[in-house]
Amino acid sequence: MPVFNDSELNPSLKIIKNKKISIVLDGIAAFETTPFSIDFLNEIDISNTIYLLIDESHSLGVLGENGNGISNLVPKRKNIKVIISSSLGKSFGVNGGIIAGDLSFINLIKKDKLFIGCAGMSPAFLEVFINAQEIYKKQLVKLKSNMEYVYDQLKDNKAVTIDKTYPVFFHSDEKIEQILLDENILITSFYYATSAKKFNRIVLNANHTKVQLDVLIDSINN
Repeated sequence: MPVFNDSELNPSLKIIKNKKISIVLDGIAAFETTPFSIDFLNEIDISNTIYLLIDESHSLGVLGENGNGISNLVPKRKNIKVIISSSLGKSFGVNGGIIAGDLSFINLIKKDKLFIGCAGMSPAFLEVFINAQEIYKKQLVKLKSNMEYVYDQLKDNKAVTIDKTYPVFFHSDEKIEQILLDENILITSFYYATSAKKFNRIVLNANHTKVQLDVLIDSINN
């Protein structure tokens, strides 16, 4: 069943008791700038066991304390079992992915034939990822500074959808792709499967300099 009907929690989820419920959600949707609210979990009776699978591919590494995603926002209750899956190829730039959960669940995954038959992450990439944790922390500080800087300059631009806590923002004018390309700024601009309008997605990173960001900001505002 759908979790929501017309932006409201499905009435069935408000009345059921002593059941096992599986819910799948994105940490942050592909075309949003703020995390998905999980307050709806408080409306489900605590007699139910909730298995909450969160795809953190767009949130791990950039949201939450130390970039650990939105999982810490989930209420700490015994009846809520959190499972996290995520690509490492976005914010971390590593060819691999993760699955996280309690030990009993992870042990079950390790025995699954599909998991056993999958190609594992390159050991070399994994070693670099593990040894680079301090670098990632420093980069996250730089990224947050860049996010706040750009947000302060673009927050009043009506064509821009932006949040100061997320390094991805959107522009509503389809011409912006060419305007920025003329300034040697490459963005993601494409027609999504369910929309007739282009989505113009602009992604910041930790290594963008203030000079580069000023060119971006001026190009958008002018």
